[in-house]
This record gives sequence, structure tokens and C-alpha cells, in this order.
Amino acid sequence: MSVDRQPQKFGSPQGIFSIWQGMDVPTWIRLLAGRPPVHVRQTLRLALVSGMSVSNSVLKLVEYLAYGAELRRYELEQPPVFILGHWRSGTTLLHELLSHDPRLICPNLYQILSPHHCLLTEPIVAPLTRWMLPKTRPMDNIRVAWDAPQEDETALCNLTAMSPYMMLAYQGQREKYERFFELQDLTPAERERWKKAFVTFLKKVALRSRKNAHGAPTPGQRLLLKSPTHTYRIRLLLELFPQAKFIHIVRNPYDVFNSSLYLRERLFESNSLGRPRHEGAEEDVCVMYDHLFRVFEADRHLVPPDQFHELRFEDLELDPIGELRKLYEQLEFDGFESLETKLRGQLDSHRKFRKNQFEMDEALKRRIYTRWRGAFERYDYPSGLPETSSADCSPAASSKTLEQVQ
Repeated sequence: MSVDRQPQKFGSPQGIFSIWQGMDVPTWIRLLAGRPPVHVRQTLRLALVSGMSVSNSVLKLVEYLAYGAELRRYELEQPPVFILGHWRSGTTLLHELLSHDPRLICPNLYQILSPHHCLLTEPIVAPLTRWMLPKTRPMDNIRVAWDAPQEDETALCNLTAMSPYMMLAYQGQREKYERFFELQDLTPAERERWKKAFVTFLKKVALRSRKNAHGAPTPGQRLLLKSPTHTYRIRLLLELFPQAKFIHIVRNPYDVFNSSLYLRERLFESNSLGRPRHEGAEEDVCVMYDHLFRVFEADRHLVPPDQFHELRFEDLELDPIGELRKLYEQLEFDGFESLETKLRGQLDSHRKFRKNQFEMDEALKRRIYTRWRGAFERYDYPSGLPETSSADCSPAASSKTLEQVQ
């Protein structure tokens, strides 16, 4: 590991806690073997993760002895539903709304942070430690609770160390994690390990839900999974689950850009093992956005029409009941009336939710529009510019970085 001892002011609303605490010893060693930048100010965080990795390894073994045979026999009742979309595009709102359907099972916060032993420890540990949780997430005002629906990519990161979220450890070292977006460049052994870890985790989530229902789960339940990273993996997900359903949500690119920058800053601060690195943040956001939509547009045709639905965040925010009704009709889901009844009592709290507010001057808007014009046009979002010159939007200009486009 390279150790940086230069003085630097930095901190995190999570303190010494980080997503790495869900790793077992072998996974933690694989992360450290990549020589992530570390800082002496993070000594407590490094020590805590190291200690937790030992605990996770022991509990993993106990869970295997207690539930290994049951997990091997267990089969998912229905193919999953995947919510796709770029970070900050409304995937969390859609996930929250759909999670009120008792037929849909979502991984929760405890499960994604303790994927090695959640089946064993959640009923005991979660109630005893809920007081330790912050009230809201570090990047927005979404509530934090052990049973709140969460994205499964964090669990995959903790289980395999093969995730784009390794960028939080290897900040500024894209070569260390870039092959973990699409997963197409993994070795055969790595690919099989990732697939096995993913399916096993989904079985744990489904089996935990069944046990919580005391042997009487809702018939026809299926997993609802929300991770922007899955937008890169349609091919692989269809290999695993040919009948899976996909929901793609989009949002005004200007809002996505601003919110993604803020998300990146908070996550880099909250999970860094060294000094948070913010240089080149705008370009990183643009590269990831370009990459995501390029891969998604190349692969979306692989999904049969009756397994795919697309919507806009702005429409969902304006008319959640109407947009969800369209979604249920397109994907041929039952039980919308039950979901609607539950949502009627929840919509006021969603309407009162305070989104982060950002300002963007015309110069920055023009640079974003130049870079992401394809997304603006495909999803019918206005440029919001007084005029858009052909020079600004030429292919040559679009290939430049934000810093280069003046």
C-alpha cells in the first residue's frame, strides 16, 4: 500500500464507518493487495474494517454450517425485477415506491452491509444496533434504517471486491476498477465467482423474507433490485435470469450532473482509506455517464418488449400512481390495486421530501449539453439555453473534456 502522510483536512459524517466493514478477511486482503492510497488519519477506519473482517469470516462459517444446505436447495420463486438508470436519476424513489408492494422483496441496509452472515445475524443484531444509525444518508435526505430498501451493489462489493464501487478505495486509479462495470473482461474464474456470490446473496434475501413471514410468505414474490451498476450488465443478467424484468428511469441530465457530483464528493469522503480525491470530478462524471448510456443503448434490444419499461423521473414525481399503473400494465404485474392503496398514505411524505438544490450557470449548462446532447435528444429534455450553436455541438466538441470545452 502507498501511504500518504501529507496533512489534509477531511472528514466524514459516517466517522470511521465505511462500506468496507462488510468484507471478510480474504476480500479485505484482495482490496489491500491492490495498494489503495491510505492515510494515517484513517488508522481507526482501517483497524475497524480489519477487525470486522475477522468477525465476518467467523460468522460466515457459522451461517454456512447453519444454513448452507438450505441455501443450496432453495430456488428463487420468480425471476427478479431490475431497476436501471444512472446514479441520481430517480432509482431510489422508484425503489422506495415499489417496495410497498408485498409481492416485491428488496435487499435492505443490514443485508447489503452484512452479506456474509445476514441470514444468521439480522434478526438479532439489527434490533440491537438501530440506535447507531444516522437519520439520513450522507448524500441526501433519504431516511436510514436497517430494514430500508437498498441497492445490492454494495453487497457485491463486500462479497467479491469486483465492483465499480472499488473506486471509493482506489480514488483516481480507474484502471483498478474499470473492468468491474460490465464484467465482460473478467477471467472465467472471476466471472463464476461473481455469479455465484450474486445468486447466493439473492437467495439469502428471499429466504430471510420467507422466514420473517413465519412460513407464510405472499405468493408469487419476486426480488426487486436497484443498482445503477446493473445498467451496464443487461447481457450478464439475462444469462442468469432470461425472464427478468427491467425498468429504466431517466432524469434531466443537468440534474443528474449536479447531483452526481455531490454524490461523488460525499461518498469519496465517507469511504476513503486515504485523502479524498476530488480532482477531475467533472470529467469522471461525464465519462461514467457516456459509458453507461453507450452500453445500455447497445444492449437494450436484448430485452423482450414485455420485460422492459421506461419512464422519466419528472413524470413519476408528478404522478406516481399513474406512472406506476403504466409500469404494472406493461410488465403484466398483478396487485396494483393493493399497492395503490398503500401508496395513498405514503405520498404526502414523498412530496415533502427535500431534494438537494443546485445552481448551474449558462456556461456550465452549455458544456454539459455539448457533452450529453444525445441523451437530451433521445429523452426529449430541452437544452434550456438561449441558443445552441453548431460549433458547440459538433462531434469534435463533444469529444472534449469539460475542462477543454470553453
